[in-house]
Amino acid sequence: MFVPSDLTFTSSKAEQEFGQALSQCEMQLVQAGLQDKVPLFRVFFKIVAEYEKGEEVSVNCNTLSALYLILNIL
Repeated sequence: MFVPSDLTFTSSKAEQEFGQALSQCEMQLVQAGLQDKVPLFRVFFKIVAEYEKGEEVSVNCNTLSALYLILNIL
């Protein structure tokens, strides 16, 4: 099975995309002793952001992104 790279979620991609926007949340995870959960948090944040973006697109343009469709199926 082939999955295009623009349809994959990785922690490093989320870090590049959101940069400093996640730093405060990541710091709180580290302070709580949950530094091993930071990569999972980044991926979860990316999924929520993509889902939210898909809802906005569907309301405004009646066009859905491929990522939104996939996430909506789940």
